[in-house]
Amino acid sequence: MTGNHRSLNLEMNEVFMLFGKQFSKLSLQSDLSPAKFWFLVYLYRKGKSTVNDLSQETCVTSGATSLAIKSLENRGYVERIRDQEDRRVVWVSLTEGGKKIVEELSQKRAKICEQLLENLTETEKEIFLLILKKMLSV
Repeated sequence: MTGNHRSLNLEMNEVFMLFGKQFSKLSLQSDLSPAKFWFLVYLYRKGKSTVNDLSQETCVTSGATSLAIKSLENRGYVERIRDQEDRRVVWVSLTEGGKKIVEELSQKRAKICEQLLENLTETEKEIFLLILKKMLSV
C-alpha cells in the first residue's frame, strides 16, 4: 500500500469515527442502539421484513436481531404479523410510532451531517457526494 493510500485509509477511519461518535450520541439520547436504529430504517425503506432478512442485511446475529425486535416491539415501534398464506412466516413491520421515530432521528442525523460538512464549499460537497455515490456502486 502506498503512502497516499495509507493516509487515505487513516483519514477515512477518522471520518467514520467522527460520524459514529456523533450518531452514537444521538442514539443515547433516543435510547436506541445503532443496530436498532438500522433495523427501523431498513423496515422504513422496505415496508416489512422477516427477522432473518433483517439479520442478514445488518450483519447482526439472528439471536441479537430477535432480542432487538422484541425490544422495539415492546416500545411500540414494530409489530409482528403472521403471513396469511404461510403461517410459518412472521413479518416485522413499523408501526406509526416507528415511522415517526425514524423520521425524527433521520432529521437529526441530517443536521449532524450538515454540521460535519459545513467547512466544505458547495463544490467540495458536490465532489464528495459524487465520490460517495461511486463508492456505493461497488
